[in-house]
Amino acid sequence: MGSLPFSLSDIRDRSRKRGDPDRIVRLREKAFEIVKEKGIPEEVAENVLPPRELEGIKEIRYHPPMFELEDLGGYIVIENYQMVYKAIKDRLKKSGVFVGSTDEAVRTFDRLKGKLFTTREDYFTDPLKALHVALRSGGTFVYVPANKKIPFPVHALFTITRSFVSQTEHSVIVAAPGSQINYIEGCIGNIEIKYALHLGALETFVGKNAVVKTVSLVSRAAKVDHRPIKGAIVEENGQLDMTSVFMRGVRYIAGPIIEAHALSKVSSSTYALYRGVYAKSTPKIVLSGPGASGLIINRSVLVDGAKEEFIGTIEAKKGARKSTGHMVCDALLLSEDVVSITTPALHTEENDVTLTHEASVGKISEDVLFYLASSGLTEDEAVALVIRGYLEPATEGLPLDIALGIKGAIEAALKGKY
Repeated sequence: MGSLPFSLSDIRDRSRKRGDPDRIVRLREKAFEIVKEKGIPEEVAENVLPPRELEGIKEIRYHPPMFELEDLGGYIVIENYQMVYKAIKDRLKKSGVFVGSTDEAVRTFDRLKGKLFTTREDYFTDPLKALHVALRSGGTFVYVPANKKIPFPVHALFTITRSFVSQTEHSVIVAAPGSQINYIEGCIGNIEIKYALHLGALETFVGKNAVVKTVSLVSRAAKVDHRPIKGAIVEENGQLDMTSVFMRGVRYIAGPIIEAHALSKVSSSTYALYRGVYAKSTPKIVLSGPGASGLIINRSVLVDGAKEEFIGTIEAKKGARKSTGHMVCDALLLSEDVVSITTPALHTEENDVTLTHEASVGKISEDVLFYLASSGLTEDEAVALVIRGYLEPATEGLPLDIALGIKGAIEAALKGKY
C-alpha cells in the first residue's frame, strides 16, 4: 500500500473552500482516518494529484450541441471534478423536478440530508470507498417528485481531460413514490493521458411504486482506472433496471449493491468488451422483503490477454418469502491468452425462495464463421457481426441516439486484430 498524497488539513481546507456543511466535513474526516489507517494501492497513491493541486486545473468546458438537448429532460457535464454545464427543461422545473450539482444539493436540498453514503456499508470500511468520501467532488443530483413521470431521459457526461486526476463525483437519484425516470451517464474520453482514476459513485433511491432505469456507458481511449461505486435501495413494489456497458479503458472494477424490498423488481446488467485489461465485477442483490425479485446479468467478450473475474451474489434475507433471484454469466473468448473466472454465490435465510444460476463460456463456432464467410464476409467482419449481436441487449429500450452511441463505442472497441 502507498502513502497518502494529501493530509487531513488538505481535506479540511478543500471542504472549507467548497462551503461544505459540518456533517459533510465530519464524514470527510472520518473517511480520511480510514484511508490513512488501511492505505491505498501504490499506483493510486503515486499517480493521483492531492486536493490542493486540483484547484488550479482549467477545464476545456465542453458544451453539447443543441440537437443533443432537444430529446433530453436534463443534461449535465462534469469535467475532471467540476460541473461545467447544466440544462433542464423549463416544464420539468415548474413541476418540482430538480436536476443539478450534488455539491449544490448537499448545501440546499433538504431531501438529500441523511441519504449520502447510505446505500452501501463499505463506504467507511473499504479504503478506496473511503477515499471517494474524503475527496468527493461534483456529481449530479436528480429529484423526481411523487407521481411525476419524466418523459425524457436525464443525461450526465463525465470526462477526464488531464493526467493524474482523481474524478470522484458523487451522483444521487431520488425517485419519490410513483415517479419514473430514465438516467443515462456517459464516462467517455478520447484525450490521451498518462493515468487517471475514476472513483465516482451513483446512489439511487427508488420510492414505493417508482420506476427507475439507469445506464452507464464507459468508453475511454485514455489510461483510466475505472472503479465506479454504486448502491441502490428499492422500496415496496418499486422497479430498478441498472445497466453498465464497458468498452475501453485500462481497468474496470465495479460491483453495485442493490437492496430490494417487498414486491420490488431489480436487475443489474453488465455488457463488456475487454481488450487486454483486468476486470472484476462483483454485483450483489439483497432481497429483503416478501415477493421481491432480482436478476444479475454479466455478458462479456475477452480478447488480447484480458482477464475477468465475476463474483456475483444474490442473498435472500429472513422474511423475504416467495422471493426469486436469477444470475446469468456468459463469456465469449476471442483469443487463447484470455482468462474468465466465475464465482456465483446464492444465499438464503428463508425456505420459500427460488434462487438460480446459469453460466456459459466458449468461442465463436467455426460453423458460424463458415456460414458468414459463405455470405461474403471476411473473418474479421464475421467476428464483428457476432459480437455486435452478442452485446445487442445493452441497447434495448434506450433512446435512438444513445443506442447508436453505444453501437459506435462497440465499433471503436472492435478495431484491431482478433
